[in-house]
Amino acid sequence: MPRHYHPRAPRTTRRGTKHPMQPIITVDKVVKFKENRIVSWMLKMLELRGIDLNHIAATFDRTGKDRDDYQHLMQLIGYSVSGYGDLSCHDEHVLRVADAAAERLLSKAKR
Repeated sequence: MPRHYHPRAPRTTRRGTKHPMQPIITVDKVVKFKENRIVSWMLKMLELRGIDLNHIAATFDRTGKDRDDYQHLMQLIGYSVSGYGDLSCHDEHVLRVADAAAERLLSKAKR
């Protein structure tokens, strides 16, 4: 399962966003945010106790004050760039930068 990092992926987002953007990678020809394995493991442990992403979404205000944290969680669990844009919590700046990085990665892979 090859992972290719995009060398120009930014580490920060627009001013006012609390978190840096995860690097963009490809995994089995899918362009994704780089997964943080510890966060994914913690989510799996929560799921064993009956707490899944739907429960987290219902507990926190993903379109208000908790929006930055929730959209960053989606990056940390390795969400696909294409799916990220469909989330109600996505950050427009992150989406534009991630889409541009995905385009560069895909065009580089075609060469």
